[in-house]
Order: sequence, then C-alpha cells, then structure tokens
Amino acid sequence: MNLKTKNTECVSITSEEEVAEYLNDLRLRARTGYALVPLLSEHHAIYRGKGTNQINRIKGYVLASFYSVSLPEEALIYVLEELENSRTAYLTAASAMAIRGMSEKNVHVVPYLLKGIINMRLRDDAVNLDTYAPDWGESKWTTALNELLETLEWMGAYAKEAIPLLTELSEDSSFNHLIRNKIKTTIELILNDEEEVDNCCSITLPEIDSPDSKLDFSFIKQLQVQDQYGEVFSLNDLLKKPTIISFFYTRCTNPNKCALTVSKLGRLHNLLKQKHYANKVNIILFTYDSDFDNPNRLKGYGENKSFDFSHSSKIVRTSSSDFQLLMQYFGLGVNFANSTVSQHTIELFVTDRHGIVKKSFKRLQWKEEEVFTWIQSNWTLLNQGSYFISAFKKRACHGLNTMGASLISLSIAFFPKCPLCWYGYLSVLGISGLKTIPYSPWLFPVLLIFLGLHLLIIFRARKKRNGITPFLFSTIGSLFILLSTLWVEISITRYVGIIFIVLGSLLNSLDFKLYLQLIRPIQRLMLTFIR
Repeated sequence: MNLKTKNTECVSITSEEEVAEYLNDLRLRARTGYALVPLLSEHHAIYRGKGTNQINRIKGYVLASFYSVSLPEEALIYVLEELENSRTAYLTAASAMAIRGMSEKNVHVVPYLLKGIINMRLRDDAVNLDTYAPDWGESKWTTALNELLETLEWMGAYAKEAIPLLTELSEDSSFNHLIRNKIKTTIELILNDEEEVDNCCSITLPEIDSPDSKLDFSFIKQLQVQDQYGEVFSLNDLLKKPTIISFFYTRCTNPNKCALTVSKLGRLHNLLKQKHYANKVNIILFTYDSDFDNPNRLKGYGENKSFDFSHSSKIVRTSSSDFQLLMQYFGLGVNFANSTVSQHTIELFVTDRHGIVKKSFKRLQWKEEEVFTWIQSNWTLLNQGSYFISAFKKRACHGLNTMGASLISLSIAFFPKCPLCWYGYLSVLGISGLKTIPYSPWLFPVLLIFLGLHLLIIFRARKKRNGITPFLFSTIGSLFILLSTLWVEISITRYVGIIFIVLGSLLNSLDFKLYLQLIRPIQRLMLTFIR
C-alpha cells in the first residue's frame, strides 16, 4: 500500500514569512476572539502540507492570542484539548494564557490546568509568545509551567480544588527551585483570595464537529481493509453490527493520544465482555500510516498496549486512496506532510449496523464507561431501520438543504425589487389587470423573508457542508440588495448583491474537494487585498 499520493493536493498555501505576517496582522486587527476560531481546526487550509513544528507554532500563537482578544466559548474545547493532551511546552503555555481570556472564571477548567502541569513535569521549556517569530535577544520569555501557575493565580478562589496537588508538587524535586517557589506563591494567593465562587455552572462546549458523515456509506462500504493477521475484508463485512471506530498510528510520539487510545480500546473491549456486549459490538482501529504500519507491526503494537484481538476487535489498514474516502466520511481532524502525519486529534465514532455514524467523541479524552453507557442507552437506535432508508433520508435532507438555498437564491435574483420591475414582470406575464396592486406594502417584507430563509439555510448547513464562507458571501449579497432597495437607487448595487447571493448558494452546494480548489485562490486574493 502506498500513501505517497495522499497529500498531493495538500500543498503549503503560504510561505513561513507570509504566515507570520498574516497571523501578526490578524492578532492586531481582531477585536474579539471569534475571528481566530476557524484557525484552530485541523481542516483549515493554513495547515495543509506543513510539518508538525510549523503547525504547533501556528496553533500555539493563535491560542495565545485569545489572552488579549477574549476567549469565546467556541474556542474553549480546543484550549482544553491542548491542556489535557499536549506534551509540547509551546502549545501548553499558549493554552494556559488563553484561559485568562475567559470572560468569566469557571472551576471546571481547573482539572485541565492541573493536567497541563503533570504533562509538563519533565517537559517544560522556555517559550516566547509575544510575536510569531520572536527575536530572543530582545523579547521576554516564559515557560509552560510558569503560565499554568499564572493562570491558577488568576483563577484565585476558583482554583481551591488544586491546593492538595499543588502542595504535593511544591516538594517535588523534579521541579527546579524557581518553579517550587512559584507553586508555593500560587497556593498562598489562592488561599488568600476571598472572592465568592459560583460553581453551579458547567463548561459549555459546543458541538464543533457534526457526527453526520460527509459521504454516504455507499461510497466506502466496499473499501478493502487488511487486519493485524494479514486477512483482507470489505468494510461492509466489518460494519454489519454496531461498531466503535477510532484512529491511531504506531509512530505517534504523544503518549496521551495514540498509545492511550489503543490501551483504552482494549479496556473498553473488556468492559463490553463483562456486560455481555462483546459479540454484539465491533471495535475497529484504523492506522493513519498504512505504508509503515504493516500487519506485523499492528499486531505487535496492539499486543503491547493490551488490545484484545478477536473476530469483533481488529486493528486494520487500508490503501492511501481509500483512506482519503475514510477521511471525508468521518471528517477526520488529521493532516499530513508528504506521507507523514503532522497533526491529529482524538476521535472515536459509534456507527449503527448500517455503517452510519450516530455518535462521536472528539478532542477531549473519552472514558470507557461513558462510551458503553451511550451505546447501551441508544441500543435501539443502533439496530433499527434499513440502510437504504437511512441513506435516502440523508440524501433527501442534503438535497433539500442544497436545493432550498439554490431555489431561494434564484427567487431573490428574479424578485422584483422596484415598482418598475414589478410592472415589467406583470406585463410579460400578461397580468396587466394586477398592475394597480400597490408595490410597497407587502412586497418588501416578502423579500426580507426570502433573504432570511436563504441565510438561515446556508448558516445551518455550514458544519455539514463547506463552512462559513458561503454564508458570508450570501450575507454580503443580502446587504447589497437591502442597500439598493432602501437607500441607493443604483442598478449595479442590486446586481452585485444578486451575484454574491448566487455565489454563496453555489459554494454551499459544491463537493467539498471542488469547493477547496475554488476557494483557495479567492482566499489568496483576499489576503493580498487586505495586505
């Protein structure tokens, strides 16, 4: 199996200097953190084709920017993900800084900060987050542990649950004397903070990744996979009952990700056996790295991590072209530089007996009991219906969303936006007797309804289709149309609005790959215009 073709389209869209200029400019211009959130997703074009070090530097710099521009709820899950899983001082320090951009303190972030301290216990390092490419001779530096402790000090009374662990760590010789003294100071500041703590509210983590597949199961059901013993199956053969699916690769250097995922899946399989579900539920673990991870290596790695192989529990690989389809079907948060994994997130999916994704656990660590409880509670959902009915519903919903946005955009395009247009349409249709109907009392509200429906459909489809860009195009078009209708009697304004609305609808309806090919030149043009 050859993975060399996997990333032929994932080329670097900008040079390092352009990335630095863009990020520094974005940090200066951003009034709120919302403008930065899209840059945290692995699907963002800025990461394509870049190596791990580059990606960490970009993502870390974006995370640190939330300290000065506020941390929106949409970004919080990315911050907690890095605190919980990262073993890189730069990303951990940036995430700790980002927490201090929260509008309100919350006791529920404290365990993640403590996990960050444990992760950095023997991995702390000097970092600089002032600029993307700092001059170490002139700028100040900090460390991940220092930023984590600064954030706990900022939390004050909200961090009192951290006192027992901090007290223990203050005597830990694995920390240098500066950090031990900093820990003692942090403890003192937390204890002396008399702020009244409101601990009634849990963290709000919006579902940033939809569990719905980007493709129908029919696109992938005949894919050939090879298991740890070298046996070959079709994916359809493996997914004829509810299935737990996750992803890893043996060369992963982060023990909080791939190694832990494989071990936890082994424990989950044991739990399924204890609850008499082992023969009812499959566990399939895919490798990202098919060229390197041959069957013998998969078998050895799984055995070393106590993964329990059986007829319903397998580690598999597939070809590079087939893996592209898997990436689209599951919407995987992974990137490659040539044939090497450069970044990936934690992802676990539960499919029904027809291969349709019904639940996803992403970014934060999932618990074996949590996954089993969800499966047990949704057992009827995982076993009901027919694949053809599910596929029909999915295609019908997708078709209605796409067609609805397109039809409404065409309606807006041909909608009479002035009295002369109204009379002209009626004349063409031969309804001259209706010309006496007043134009303004009811026609403008109808136009507003059309515009509102169009924007609502495209906005709601942004996570399942092609992101926020189509919505922005349609919003700009709507503003132009309203401007021409209410204030500016210039025909070109209306035509510009119509063009933007139609473009928004077309971008929303395109296949994701084709969408990316078309949108990248537009993004480059916009970046050039901004600069």
